Amino acid sequence: MCVRIGLSVINDHYSRIFPRPHFHGIMNSELYYEPANNTWRLQSLRRPEKYVLLSPPSHILPIGSWNWAMGSDAALCGKDKGEILELTFSLCYPEKYTCNDGSCIPLA
Repeated sequence: MCVRIGLSVINDHYSRIFPRPHFHGIMNSELYYEPANNTWRLQSLRRPEKYVLLSPPSHILPIGSWNWAMGSDAALCGKDKGEILELTFSLCYPEKYTCNDGSCIPLA
């Protein structure tokens, strides 16, 4: 794993306009849905030109493991624009394992 990003849901103007959650990282990132492109965008707040994109089925939240496309060079993990990186977003508690589909199972 090259990066770990903690995200929390925020309620802001964007979330009220488009009925999707808008996630704000605990440090310098945000994750939001772009309805015009039908994509989820994970980007740096410090350097917004650094981002990755996901185009899932329209009804899906980006929970679980998905292949994200680099939207810019060196956006994450030193990958180039267009390269694919598997990222996993989890709702599981620390004592649970995150499956590829986002479901949680106990570790013990």
